[in-house]
Amino acid sequence: MAELCADDEVLTTRYLAIGESQSLVAMVWAAWAFGLAIANQLLSQELARRASLPTDWPQCPKCHCRLRSKGMRPRQIQTLVGLVQFSRRVGRCRNDCKGVMVAPLDQELELDSDQQTSQEVVKLGCLLAVFVPFDTATVLQITDWGELKCNNSLELGAVVGHEGNGTARTGASFTKLRN
Repeated sequence: MAELCADDEVLTTRYLAIGESQSLVAMVWAAWAFGLAIANQLLSQELARRASLPTDWPQCPKCHCRLRSKGMRPRQIQTLVGLVQFSRRVGRCRNDCKGVMVAPLDQELELDSDQQTSQEVVKLGCLLAVFVPFDTATVLQITDWGELKCNNSLELGAVVGHEGNGTARTGASFTKLRN
């Protein structure tokens, strides 16, 4: 595992945090953060690979001439594995038709041109809005690496009820922990 981390400071730090953790809960959170860092790196590498593939430029929807590359442009999007940054080719019309700019990789990935958050994060946010009591949600913070913290500095594990009304039980358990 140390070989995997050798060239990456973030991975090294997260890997070492597992061994430095005192409790099982702290070890699990550290391992979770390490896994997310690896997932983020793998995702970034795959996006870079796809961006390097040859691009078959489509035709301009206005004048029907083939679009031409304007080079690589940076892009970032918030995902469940953190902020993913990558570059992709952007093409424009040879005749400078207004409003015609295409990023084929964005289209392949089903990303809107102004999208900053991936769909899985949006869906998770909607689920949390429905199933987590407002009082609980207002003090929770999910960091870039998936660590769950409380805004009043209390560290949390998972406090999820499985009997009866799980949402009410979760909220009551959290309120008890918070106080």
